[in-house]
Amino acid sequence: MTHQRTLIALLLTTLLAACSPQTVITCKPNEAFDPVLKVCYKCDPGYKVDHATATCVIDPNWKPPKDTTGGGDTPVVDIVTPPDTTVAG
Repeated sequence: MTHQRTLIALLLTTLLAACSPQTVITCKPNEAFDPVLKVCYKCDPGYKVDHATATCVIDPNWKPPKDTTGGGDTPVVDIVTPPDTTVAG
């Protein structure tokens, strides 16, 4: 019986040593995870993070930002050539 316990303990120790520990990667709340490259990345505009799958999915509530350049239509400007002011001699 003691010999069996020793054998079982040795077997369990060997199995536990053979398993490599998994690395846990925690991304920021607004980042998704790329399992191939093993990196976190931000979703493009119009997408959001699906926390169940840690991937970017289309955000149905996204609206493009308003134009804040304030330019509107630029008025047309005529090109004016200055008169020749040289004195003839």
